[in-house]
Amino acid sequence: MSKVYVIGMSPGEALSRRALSAFDRSTRVYASKRLAVLAGEMGLDLAGRLAVIDSVADTIRKAKSARSSVAVLASGDPMFFGIGRLIADAIPKGRLIIIPSVSSAQMAFARAGISWEDALFVSLHGGMKRKWRPEDLPMLCQLHGKLAILTGSENTPSSISGYLPSDVKVHVLERLGYDDERVRSGRPAAIKKMRFREPNLMLVISKQSGIAAGLTEDDFEHERGLITKDEVRAVALHKLAIPRTGVLWDIGAGSGSVGIEAKRICPEIDVYSIESNAKRAAQIRRNAKKHAHVSVIDKAAPSALVGLPDPDRIFIGGSGGGLEKIIPAALKRLGPGGVMVMTFIALENLSAAQASLKRSRLKQEITSVSVARSKPIGGKSYLKADNQVYIFKVKK
Repeated sequence: MSKVYVIGMSPGEALSRRALSAFDRSTRVYASKRLAVLAGEMGLDLAGRLAVIDSVADTIRKAKSARSSVAVLASGDPMFFGIGRLIADAIPKGRLIIIPSVSSAQMAFARAGISWEDALFVSLHGGMKRKWRPEDLPMLCQLHGKLAILTGSENTPSSISGYLPSDVKVHVLERLGYDDERVRSGRPAAIKKMRFREPNLMLVISKQSGIAAGLTEDDFEHERGLITKDEVRAVALHKLAIPRTGVLWDIGAGSGSVGIEAKRICPEIDVYSIESNAKRAAQIRRNAKKHAHVSVIDKAAPSALVGLPDPDRIFIGGSGGGLEKIIPAALKRLGPGGVMVMTFIALENLSAAQASLKRSRLKQEITSVSVARSKPIGGKSYLKADNQVYIFKVKK
């Protein structure tokens, strides 16, 4: 059976015997312009066999259709944010042989003299399917002590530094393995003013808080009383059973506390905070910048829901008197197995929600939460009760 060899190459690193043997067995070698140049600098004889293709899709298509053994050149470790995953999805495992070299991340941490077993790897490279965005970086710095960031022409070290907390230490490693390799370090404000040669990679070292859940009302900017209380927020998040990935709608978001804390607990979810009041929407944006990025939709539901990705979870903390329209519109978009949680103080709003679901066969659950907090009085303490809150859970 003909083979497809995916061979990782790193500047300044010699190829293994296995990689050299794979070259000898390949009748055709596919490479990007940069890797074709690197192959020439490494002294590889590819005369009559080299095909320079800068399209990943075209490379995979040609390799898949080849009737004889071929090689595909890749950067570093092909399975580390590289072509390896894509080509493995397209070519049967019996035909595919992946031969890695040293990854850019390995080289970067080695040059900086920093261990990397506990680092989080973040790709902001334009050619990658992104899990993160630059706005997520403040949260990730709080949750992780070390970040390795793969940069690109769209997200450069200079632009990325504008999103980083001011007190982190940044290392930018340029053209690793080449003769003109360079490492520059500093605080984000200094890095933001610099320009860097490609390819490059960033390491960000921070003093993480490690706190994913447990933010208090005082941690959020909010109008007096218009925030889901800490204890109620904890119960509501538990009832929502936030998935690791997916979409959460926070309708009538107020300060945005529920959606923001959900994002910190499960950083890979996408949160849409829907708030029609302009002042509160601005507060959500400021809270999100401080704690965790969420998308703010400053319109009233249900019209604000049009065009949003279908949710896996819905939280309704405020409705502006429009529950009868919001609930059916939201439930219509909620997928199978999805959960909607609503909180109420007024019995009338609880009754309105029940009426909206009267003909529904969905599983429903109402929980009453009563909280009392200690307060000082005459040198002693007493428990002052907060308003009773009803938490209404609906599951599809």
